[in-house]
Amino acid sequence: ALSPEAEATLAPMRAAVKEQGDLVRKMKEDKMPELEIKKAVAELKTRKKKLEDKELELRPAQAKFDRSKMEDTLKRRFFFDQSFAIYGGVTGQFDFGPMGCAMKSNLIAAWRNFFVLEEQMLEV
Repeated sequence: ALSPEAEATLAPMRAAVKEQGDLVRKMKEDKMPELEIKKAVAELKTRKKKLEDKELELRPAQAKFDRSKMEDTLKRRFFFDQSFAIYGGVTGQFDFGPMGCAMKSNLIAAWRNFFVLEEQMLEV
């Protein structure tokens, strides 16, 4: 969603694009010469491109997702951790903490609710 200031900046550009689009439609309806229609279409494309560039410029920057920060937070809050870090031994296995177990059971319950109860599939 754009701010009201950005919308106010874009409003005249949008009006110009609409005006040019209406002109192109009218020219096609009136069977104007092909060369004039092509010039009008080129102008319409130019206006659309300027509008699109300005919208991208005014759009708020989205925060990047940082996977390492997410994993660090989940490990600190003990959603999961590698088993060898807790007990020693073989790598590649994970233990769920209390919140991880709750999340896993909620996920399984939601899956069962949808597939077994709503879709009436048989559970093996």
